[in-house]
Amino acid sequence: MPSEEVADFSADSNGLDDFKFEIFSVKEVSEDVIKLSSSQGSFFLRAAYLQNLEEFDIFPNAVLNRQQAEDCMQAAFAYSAENVAVTYLARSEQSAFLLKRKLLAKGHEAEYIDKALEYLKGRGWLSDERYAGAFLRSRSINRSEGRTRLMGELATRGIDKETANIALDDFFERVDENEILLRAFEKCKRQGKTEEQTQKSLVRLGFSWKDIKKVMSEQLEN
Repeated sequence: MPSEEVADFSADSNGLDDFKFEIFSVKEVSEDVIKLSSSQGSFFLRAAYLQNLEEFDIFPNAVLNRQQAEDCMQAAFAYSAENVAVTYLARSEQSAFLLKRKLLAKGHEAEYIDKALEYLKGRGWLSDERYAGAFLRSRSINRSEGRTRLMGELATRGIDKETANIALDDFFERVDENEILLRAFEKCKRQGKTEEQTQKSLVRLGFSWKDIKKVMSEQLEN
């Protein structure tokens, strides 16, 4: 994954007031990524983000018009957002929703974030499906929660209903929800909760009323 940083500049800089954009040098630094030195400064961009130019249009001594220059700058902004996104993805799986929120907090504009995230999805580096699975596995280590609660937790992290259902189906194929419910019930018992308090706690944890009644009936009979 790329790690280069993009120079900080904007399309409304003084250089565009008295417009001139001449390319001094071009260096390919990694797959689809070039370092461009110009009369507007030096910066990195990914050719995949260009809208009006092709990579072969960018060469030493070329003079770009305003639209072409802005195209380069916008590609650089998208690449800058991509780089920050990649640092988060290198640490752990991310949902597109949460990753976008983090990038907005870092000062990147939504337009460029969206381009970067679409690129990362296309390369398989960003996946809500993978994130949902990783979240459920991690969440289950220290918590005993039912399907309804977990569905809600995924929704708050920007996971759509279809993706969440697929992840939950896969998760509960590997883990018995009744066993999770039983662990939650036993914890309520250890905490000295009454039958009514236990029922309310288990409902809040996302277990179905039918399953709660069944487990409590079986356990209270023993």
